[in-house]
Amino acid sequence: MMPFPARRALVTSLLASSFALGGAVVAAPPAGAAMTAVPAAGRTVTPSPNGTSGTGTTTATPPGNDRDERGERGERDKGRTDGRQAGLAAAAKNCVNSPVANKNKNQSHGNAYWQAWQQAADRAFDNACNKG
Repeated sequence: MMPFPARRALVTSLLASSFALGGAVVAAPPAGAAMTAVPAAGRTVTPSPNGTSGTGTTTATPPGNDRDERGERGERDKGRTDGRQAGLAAAAKNCVNSPVANKNKNQSHGNAYWQAWQQAADRAFDNACNKG
């Protein structure tokens, strides 16, 4: 196993050169230190066959993650809009019964939708009934 000071020097040089050069080229490790692939700043460093240099490649986020995040944001936005409408409608009827989500009515929404719905419904109801 590599001694701690050498390991620290290796990691420090890899990180510094990755940041300084955008991860395209990584400086050679200290003498006697073994070079391994190290992820740095969203990049993967691959050592050369002789172990004296390496190249970095950008690791891309799988497209599904972006779609999932956009989908969740869209669900939250829709939940806020629907919840606000429900809160105002409940306040227009009376200021006694605050709105409660009827999750059995539409199971196609996820937790993000229902959390946003309840928060927006409560806020709109409280504001309309001067409780907030």
